[in-house]
Amino acid sequence: MPTLDMIDTQLQNHALLEIQGLLLQNGQPLLNFSGMPTPDPQLLKQCSDKLISQELNFNREELRKDHEIYFQGLNIQQRDVYNAVIDSVYNRSGGLYLLYGHGGTGKTYVWKSICTKLHSEGKIVLPVQSSGIESILLPHGRTAHSRFKIPIILNEHSTCGIKQGTPEANLIKQTDLIIWDEPLIMHKFTFEAVDRKLRDIVGIQC
Repeated sequence: MPTLDMIDTQLQNHALLEIQGLLLQNGQPLLNFSGMPTPDPQLLKQCSDKLISQELNFNREELRKDHEIYFQGLNIQQRDVYNAVIDSVYNRSGGLYLLYGHGGTGKTYVWKSICTKLHSEGKIVLPVQSSGIESILLPHGRTAHSRFKIPIILNEHSTCGIKQGTPEANLIKQTDLIIWDEPLIMHKFTFEAVDRKLRDIVGIQC
């Protein structure tokens, strides 16, 4: 493997970035510690840009072809859901949509149709799943706990571990749509914690 060669200031900045990330998970930014240096703001921006780039790293032409196939396969009910979600994204009107059906009714097919459409247009979609097994079904899928840093132990006042100014928070600000697969197996405190954190990041009062 090639040797990673960094000068001392680069090593210090990357170490500080790692330390800041660990501290932020516990609600204590480096600024709270008198005398401690903070990471170079340019490095923070690069990390934010990297996360955003990862979520845009798709072959748009292939996705457009995939979307044509998915869209043609949608039935009337599925197309109604597809249109409602796509219109909400285009109009930036927000909203919460619950797609419910028994196994095998095509819920994941609808999500893939929406993902290919928006990804092919350079929009950011964050697909999350309630379990690790489900997380492989959607492109760039991750568990909700991993994506939003949801605490393991929850109560009615819980919030997630993402802090303002971090690359994760900046990614969320740029996100056009969040898809949460199999949400009904989660406790309501989970959604309240995520909602509380998303409102904090985008500046909406509860």
